[in-house]
Amino acid sequence: MYLPRRYSRKLFFPPGLLALAFLLLMGCMWVSGDARLRPIFVTTAYFPTPESSAYDWTRFYRIKEKSNWKEYHISEPITDSTIWKSLCNRFIFLSNSADSSQRIKVYFDSKTKYESIVRILSIAELAKSKSYIIDLADETTNFYITEGNLLAPIHKDPFPLTCASDYYFVPLYPSKNQFINFSKYLRLENLFILSAFILYTVLLIISFRFHYIRNPTPPYAVE
Repeated sequence: MYLPRRYSRKLFFPPGLLALAFLLLMGCMWVSGDARLRPIFVTTAYFPTPESSAYDWTRFYRIKEKSNWKEYHISEPITDSTIWKSLCNRFIFLSNSADSSQRIKVYFDSKTKYESIVRILSIAELAKSKSYIIDLADETTNFYITEGNLLAPIHKDPFPLTCASDYYFVPLYPSKNQFINFSKYLRLENLFILSAFILYTVLLIISFRFHYIRNPTPPYAVE
């Protein structure tokens, strides 16, 4: 005689497979929410020359004043964090200062890498700087930051903007309302798919339960 014992179903029977599939689905949903896996949109900077267009936004500008500059020179990739800390503190001080004559100038030479320029832009964005300009006209790339009005147009009478044209600009990104509606649609669609999958799993488990009730497996055997 064998003692009574519980009958344990194997993991790879249909209910176990459903449980594994559900765990896989939960893992995929968790991984998809990771910010590191989301697409990063990069906007290409386009700098038209005044000869290519006669509109107002492509005019030449000049620097009004060149005094009270706090200058920084960045050449090769900097590994010393003290320079970046000094720049960040200076940017924050300038954004909180009421003196509009305080200005910062960062100039790069030919050895500067692109990551240094991006880092300067990130510091200016984090410091909530109100006005900063990148000058590409000189031999060296210059980065200016100030709280006052820094530029003045050279030509006072620009070419008027052409109206009644059949040409229009297509926006690169949807508007805020369109983006919000699109995000809501995606959330509702994902919720509907998840609800349908859960309902299908529950119905499938119930059907297997009825199958085992009608065809029970003996939990023990008697010799």
